[in-house]
Amino acid sequence: MGGFLTYLAIGVRISQKLRLHQLGTDPKTMPPDDIAFPKGINSMKRQTAIRVFGIITFLDVVTANNRMGAYLVHPSQVTTPPPENLNFDQLSATEWRTEPAPRQVWTDSSLELNKGGGGR
Repeated sequence: MGGFLTYLAIGVRISQKLRLHQLGTDPKTMPPDDIAFPKGINSMKRQTAIRVFGIITFLDVVTANNRMGAYLVHPSQVTTPPPENLNFDQLSATEWRTEPAPRQVWTDSSLELNKGGGGR
């Protein structure tokens, strides 16, 4: 488990350096430009960053027992919301507006939404 926790800590620090933990609720707030994301303000860039950060924080919470209950990401320092209830094909590389499905409709992000608010 020690090697996994090392990589998790690296992932947490990288995500914090990219400010993925402070995307806030404004849908126009984007992570920094990166070759992995489309340029500009778009839903694909934002929702991908939110989903990646959600996975990292979920793994942080799950593995906290191995660290005597200590989180690497403290919830009070996080403004990033859970992912929207969308399918991957609804994400756009050119448009930032989205129309999430109601919570009772299953989508590609339903697992993230139902495992503790996107990991938080």
